[in-house]
Amino acid sequence: MMNKAISAPRKRSGNMLLLTMISGLVMVGTIFVMFIFLFPQMMKGMMQNSAEALALKTAKTLNAQDQSGRMNNIIARCRELVFTSRETYNRVNSLGYKHLEPLSRQLLNEARNNAQMLDDQRELLLQSNIKSALKEAETAELSIKGQKEFSLPGMTAQAPKLTNMDLGYIKGVQSNVEVSAGNPALIQYDKDHDFIQESSNLYVSNIDARLPDADCDLQFKMFPLPAPVRGNVAPARLTAPTVFVSCGQVIKNGKPNKVKIEQLPSAVKLEYVSQVGTKATVTQGVKIVTCAAADGASVQP
Repeated sequence: MMNKAISAPRKRSGNMLLLTMISGLVMVGTIFVMFIFLFPQMMKGMMQNSAEALALKTAKTLNAQDQSGRMNNIIARCRELVFTSRETYNRVNSLGYKHLEPLSRQLLNEARNNAQMLDDQRELLLQSNIKSALKEAETAELSIKGQKEFSLPGMTAQAPKLTNMDLGYIKGVQSNVEVSAGNPALIQYDKDHDFIQESSNLYVSNIDARLPDADCDLQFKMFPLPAPVRGNVAPARLTAPTVFVSCGQVIKNGKPNKVKIEQLPSAVKLEYVSQVGTKATVTQGVKIVTCAAADGASVQP
């Protein structure tokens, strides 16, 4: 009887220990399963930070030292000079001022030649901006390649890879060029052709504001860039991918992609991909898409 009385508490103690061990294993298993599902999200957060940093850095190169903003303004002023020179030349001929015809023709030809050279410079600036964006991406890739795989017990993640890079602009942003009040005839022509957003007194963006008649062969392309507001310049900033409009994909499937871009870009979209999974097999792809806009135009002197 005494032996049975002693063995009963021991049996209950052994059952309690077994139950505790089983509960512990179930808890550990539950935590591990939850970790398998949460690990990709954790990696996504880490990738998001890296992608956003690169997007902002790349966006800043698209209007470094306000080069693109000044180009927009110079294009508008050059266009106005061609229009005024043509008006002067036509007036001289209509009034019969033959002694002034050679001078007015020379001034018109110089204005037209300057417009052609400026369009060439715009193209050079465009190519320079594309190269700067690709260089930032290459530098980031070299830094990432030097990193080891990120791993935790039972889980691993490959280093993120930049798969796609698009250059473009932000939907709804006009150009930074204010309408000059000194030429009523040109203003009326631009209003008739919907070149001006009257509510802001800015030229609309993504236009080739060609002049009439004999000067219609000249290109005057203006691109989107935020204008300063009360002297305040818009800083480079992250934006939603839904408002980004692509002008061309300069990196496609991880490789540089030759593509013709017509307008100076003012925003960038990046797409990163990383493969995550268990040590035995990497099965799940984590994708990050982020966008950033360049600094706005500075106040013109």
